[in-house]
Amino acid sequence: MGPCQGRVCGPATEFLLGWTPDSVRPPIFPARLQSLGTVPNIEPAQYEAMRGNQ
Repeated sequence: MGPCQGRVCGPATEFLLGWTPDSVRPPIFPARLQSLGTVPNIEPAQYEAMRGNQ
């Protein structure tokens, strides 16, 4: 299931295919805003290597 946890495609599949959700699926674990907003401290060469541009 994607990051929206079925909130976008859920109503569409229910309407188009007649599927109904079994239950609400909360995220496995919540993410802290600090971890989402933290920029990693890496060198530009490491960043390019992670992106595969070398």
